[in-house]
Amino acid sequence: IVDDGELVGIVTTTDLINYLLDQF
Repeated sequence: IVDDGELVGIVTTTDLINYLLDQF
């Protein structure tokens, strides 16, 4: 998962969940 503000507009719910889980 890449943390790129420019991608916020196309981030899907699943990608967001995976991103959050990857923080732990």
